[in-house]
Amino acid sequence: MKTLFLWLTFLLLAITSYSVQAIKFDGLVYTIQHGNADPRKQQKLTVTVSFTTKNQDFQFFLPSTWAGMIEYYDDILDLKALSNQTTIFDGPLPHIKKISHKANTPVIIQYSVSTKKNKDFHAYANRIESSFFHFFGYGVFGHPEMNQTEDVPITLHWKVGKDKKIINSFGKNSLIQNLKVSMQDLKHASYCGGDFGIYPILVKNKTVFLVSHKVSQKTIGQLKKSIKKIVGAHRKFWNDFNYPFYIVSAHHHDELYEYYIGTHVKNAIVLFFNEKSSHFFENLTYLIAHEHWHTWLGSGKLRQPERAMEDLWIYEGFTDYYAGITALRSGLVTLPQYIRYYNDKIEKYYHECMSNMTPMLYGKGHIMAQEVNLRLKKTGSFNTIDSILLDLYRLAEKSSLGYFNLTSEVWGLEMQKNQINLNEQNLAPSEGALGPCVSLTVNENHIPQYSLNEKQFRSHPQKCLAYFKLSIL
Repeated sequence: MKTLFLWLTFLLLAITSYSVQAIKFDGLVYTIQHGNADPRKQQKLTVTVSFTTKNQDFQFFLPSTWAGMIEYYDDILDLKALSNQTTIFDGPLPHIKKISHKANTPVIIQYSVSTKKNKDFHAYANRIESSFFHFFGYGVFGHPEMNQTEDVPITLHWKVGKDKKIINSFGKNSLIQNLKVSMQDLKHASYCGGDFGIYPILVKNKTVFLVSHKVSQKTIGQLKKSIKKIVGAHRKFWNDFNYPFYIVSAHHHDELYEYYIGTHVKNAIVLFFNEKSSHFFENLTYLIAHEHWHTWLGSGKLRQPERAMEDLWIYEGFTDYYAGITALRSGLVTLPQYIRYYNDKIEKYYHECMSNMTPMLYGKGHIMAQEVNLRLKKTGSFNTIDSILLDLYRLAEKSSLGYFNLTSEVWGLEMQKNQINLNEQNLAPSEGALGPCVSLTVNENHIPQYSLNEKQFRSHPQKCLAYFKLSIL
């Protein structure tokens, strides 16, 4: 029995040491071919990855999941080795394969990626059609075991058919892209190919590319207007005009009737929506502003610590606050629309609290931002929530890491420094938080709601709006 125990211990240690060993290789080459020879059959991407390594045995990771939000492994078909003397074995998990190979010779592995029919809809799923594809790198790029944060040479070779377009987080209309990026950045990126619209938008002498698929011309016009104003306002706020390439990728989905979904990835934001949704242009504006704000707060110089869910209220809630403020300051929404936007956030937050659900961290952070700003104004301080964030951003620029982890503890110290006592226990919307022309009431469900004094607004609109037009924008 003791011998068996020692043998099992040795085997476990061997597997563990094997699983953490990153292999050495000279770079990765991906060939991505779109389409199926028979258009009646399921469309797919055929991915071929090649590299050379001195390791004889190593692990290969197929696309699996993205932050627990979506599973990609079921989309992988027809896995095989094209190189000589290469054998693929099952690994400890379905998406991990063991590779046995002759050292110092090219490894060539091929697999197909498709979207299974009758699969539940998910905006982040691989979307592969006969004349179009869109995917995030998590759903397509398999790789050998490696340090995913280290920059390595990676070549993308696109085979998309004659007169088809390519645009992704790293460039446009180049069928061969030679990159020096980390696997982490390659995965956390957006990719489009085939037939779709590309519209250049000039913002502060830089070009942002709008990418659209199944989007009406009316919505494209609104997107252009909103992108120009929002991107310009945000860049001015942060005094950051360093973006050599940036895309806004917009996709209509019938399945998203009353939902808006977006995400910020490498050099891009990606938007999913249904044009038939209520208050469509208004909510689309907030979505653009929210996702673009994450360029700085959450994934830029003011970062969210990895897996720090307790700090999510800062990154998502403050971003929701600035989505509304940016839209209002830029003239893309009216004050009544902005009040409705904030009331909706408050109502959702209170419903979740009353239902004994974990309160939405978006709502907590949004209310916190409004209340901090009000208290700073009441103290007569020259500080605002704008100036506090900008001070933290400057600290991040000067740090040796080049970024700063904005945690709940850091924010608490900022509040102490500004003599503000505000926490989850005493957090609630206050009279005056939306300026002198907006009153706080309580609805029939005992939820705080704001209402505009229409007469005062008509008589003195500039006075009402001056509260929101801080010195930055």
